[in-house]
Amino acid sequence: MSQIPGRKRAARNQNARTAAPAQTLVLTGRDVETQVKRRATDGAGIVGGMEINLSQDAWEQFQRSLHEHDDRLERRVDGQTYPRDEHVDVWVLSAHAEAIFSQDIDPEVWETLADLDMEAETEEDAWRLIRSFYLERGNVLVRIGEGATNEGATAEGIGPDDREEWIFSEALATRLGLAGFVH
Repeated sequence: MSQIPGRKRAARNQNARTAAPAQTLVLTGRDVETQVKRRATDGAGIVGGMEINLSQDAWEQFQRSLHEHDDRLERRVDGQTYPRDEHVDVWVLSAHAEAIFSQDIDPEVWETLADLDMEAETEEDAWRLIRSFYLERGNVLVRIGEGATNEGATAEGIGPDDREEWIFSEALATRLGLAGFVH
């Protein structure tokens, strides 16, 4: 979120506050992979409120599949050539996310929470409120890392300090084909 100008973020948060809540569908673990693959092949794509897990490799592959042209993220088309300035890295991608909890990018958790007119005691509680807020409004949570779970712990012992979670609008996740990267 650190790349989103305040005016753009404020407008996005205002839209999120007034949007009608979508039906929430929470899937975790192997169920996510099965459901997302089936929905993608059925043409249904991403469902608002969905939580999906991506391996680090799938996340990086997803980023490499994108380009940004005129401040709009798009999927690359095989065989096309793109200017270097249309390359998408985590900083470019962060400008299009609704919210981020990452160790690589300053997630501005407290600023995001204030934008939503909410308060919390800890950063962990703040992120939990932010995550719930956006999922209730039909956004999509993407967890990155092998075996990521609800609270960021994994079988490999990755805890909240190593967690990587991104929240995208349902429309953006669908347009970018995010479901196709779940293996």
